[in-house]
Amino acid sequence: MWHVDPPQTHLRSAAARCFPVVVALLLSLNALQSAETKAESIDRLLQSYADTGRFQGSVLVADNGQVILQKGYGMANVELNVPNRPETKFRVGSLTKQFTAMLVLQLAAQGRVKLDGRLCDYVPEYPKATAERITLHHLLTHQSGIPNYTTPEFIARRSRDFFTPSELAAVFWDRPLDFEPGARCSYSNSGYHMLGLVVEKVTGKQYEQALREYILDPLEMRDTGYDHSEAVLPNRASGYTKTPDGLQNSPFANMSIPYSAGGMYSTVQDLRKWDAALYTEKLLGKKYVDLLFEPAVKFGGDRAYGYGWMLSTWTLPVSKQALRVQEHFGGINGFSSMIARLPDDRSLIVVLANILGSEWGGATRGIAQVLYGEQPETPKPSLADALARGIRERGIDTAVAECNQRRDKYDASQEELNALGYLYLRAGRLREAVEVFKVNIEIFPNRWNVYDSLGEAYSAAGNRELAIESYRKALERNPQSVTARRAIAELERK
Repeated sequence: MWHVDPPQTHLRSAAARCFPVVVALLLSLNALQSAETKAESIDRLLQSYADTGRFQGSVLVADNGQVILQKGYGMANVELNVPNRPETKFRVGSLTKQFTAMLVLQLAAQGRVKLDGRLCDYVPEYPKATAERITLHHLLTHQSGIPNYTTPEFIARRSRDFFTPSELAAVFWDRPLDFEPGARCSYSNSGYHMLGLVVEKVTGKQYEQALREYILDPLEMRDTGYDHSEAVLPNRASGYTKTPDGLQNSPFANMSIPYSAGGMYSTVQDLRKWDAALYTEKLLGKKYVDLLFEPAVKFGGDRAYGYGWMLSTWTLPVSKQALRVQEHFGGINGFSSMIARLPDDRSLIVVLANILGSEWGGATRGIAQVLYGEQPETPKPSLADALARGIRERGIDTAVAECNQRRDKYDASQEELNALGYLYLRAGRLREAVEVFKVNIEIFPNRWNVYDSLGEAYSAAGNRELAIESYRKALERNPQSVTARRAIAELERK
């Protein structure tokens, strides 16, 4: 005879068996709801930056190894009204350096180069008196002392010219070193250019070919590569520059110049593949992967530099929790980029922008707050944008006074104000440049770079004493600044 109701003991037994399943389902549902809430909060944050004109690009965020947001904001092409999407391709600038570092470590793992090997061992045409003092380790960690070739003067005169890697190296290899190799750290595109040349000499392949064969193809990064301006590249974003008069198409740059220091393009989706691969041994054994993220040299403040990666600690503003971060930023004509890995829980933030000077810094930190349960402040309009608008409409003195009176209504960004000052400086509007840099110093008095920028503006205006004073203040805050030290020496000789 069938029992409609099983005995109570059976009910308890069934409930006991089902309870763990129910709990697991509830936990999964809570996790899903949490992820959805985080994604919505991040989306609102980024949309606020876009709505205030401070960001345009694509973003991908992974939380505990799972992608929770991938989305475009603003236009990939403003003229044609084409929106940014997760598959939009952006130039990534100095994010290229981590790929160059990977290529060098792959060659080291194969025994084809030594990290303590001398530059002259691999590039014999480099002047030996200098090259025999520089190791690959020095190049990887910005300790070579080779002068940085991407000076404002070089970019202004030669940015449209084509160079072979050896021709570009010849631009700087006869110049005296800024310091003895290993003595200090100074960010150098020249050093990473030379690493690309080492890759070519050792492999017998062009850097672009080695990049594709050794990294991109194995990871199926089909939307990443070395950029060529003349190539027809589907889903390519156009690059823009903010000016006091609004957006402009960014100036042309021949992509032979950034080379292995900054010549790549990618998407947020492909950079997620790159991030995931770095937790595996698909490209390289663990011993060598770990070297990418091993602090090798101090790199300003509490940051360090490994091989192609900056190593930082982010402190959340509410909980004061310290987050271990492996990061890098990039900037090239019309484009800004940022990748931040939080390896302790395999979270990831990738921000690619097609406006040079986009406020990715505040956006990235705000995303991190959301990931760790904090509510970031809603971004306000940009102080730099308000200042530029005021200068255009009412003149520099009135604009500065108005912004000082209403500063609480705006978000101040050192990077945005610095970029605005340089726009005036390059346009020959020296008074405006000086006053914008002074505003930046008033708001960020402990940042060395703001004094360096003001020193450059004073120097351009012929105010030698004030220029020296500003550069000395920059050196006080960053004793390793090669640019400030060199500028002071040149000004004192006049």
